[in-house]
Amino acid sequence: MQSTFISVVALALQCISDQKFLIARRGSGQSGVGEWEFPGGKIEKGETQSQALIREIHEELGLHVKADSLYYRATIVHQYPQKLIELNLWVLQMPEKPELKLIDHDSSAWVTVQEIENYQVSQGDRKLIKSLF
Repeated sequence: MQSTFISVVALALQCISDQKFLIARRGSGQSGVGEWEFPGGKIEKGETQSQALIREIHEELGLHVKADSLYYRATIVHQYPQKLIELNLWVLQMPEKPELKLIDHDSSAWVTVQEIENYQVSQGDRKLIKSLF
């Protein structure tokens, strides 16, 4: 069985005032339900990574972000049982925690890099945590 290849973007949204990052738990009807992740999603045909991230963050969190405030951090490739994912992590720093609307997720948390280890983070996203140190 051949794996499907998917290129995705994820956002490590950081609150500058307390240095915590946003993680969100995948809701029902999603693959990996109950796992925590950096929000984001698939890059659609014709989109740049930043365009995809801006669209996904608006769709998932109701948050408007600007391309010039995003900073590329890391890329990893992870093999899941049914798919091969290229995961591109971007960082956005905000002075305070923004008001979010959880659309695809059923919970969110603001955590330090060290506290992320206390959550059941998806395998792909787990590989990205070290890039935040």
